[in-house]
Amino acid sequence: MGARSALPPKLYFPYAQFMVYDRDVRNPSCAWTDQHSAQGFARCESAVNFGTSPEFRYAEVTVSRTPYQPSEEYERVISVPFLVTSGKAVVEGPEETDVERSVTLAPGNYRLATTQRVIGEEKAGHRLVLFCLWQGL
Repeated sequence: MGARSALPPKLYFPYAQFMVYDRDVRNPSCAWTDQHSAQGFARCESAVNFGTSPEFRYAEVTVSRTPYQPSEEYERVISVPFLVTSGKAVVEGPEETDVERSVTLAPGNYRLATTQRVIGEEKAGHRLVLFCLWQGL
């Protein structure tokens, strides 16, 4: 994988959130409190639920293994510790039950950085959001 690569298919994220979790996690949903909503994410063991500004949209997912470089092009940036135990990290929306979208990573601790920005309009007013994922520790 190069510096950045697409991770198809497009991500459908209803309820203003998407999840990144280790494939071994059985239930990647985390409980959201008012504090979690304010900070933009909720974490549980080897799983992170990220909030999004649009509520129901599709997103292109881009994966990067290089360190995050600050940029004014992003509307939201969140960085959290992330533990991979299975060798696979899954990226999905809460209602995506039949989609396989994962990244192979060596087991270990990572710095998971997500960036979001609106990059265009689709039919029916759907916006595309770019998420740039992964920084290894």
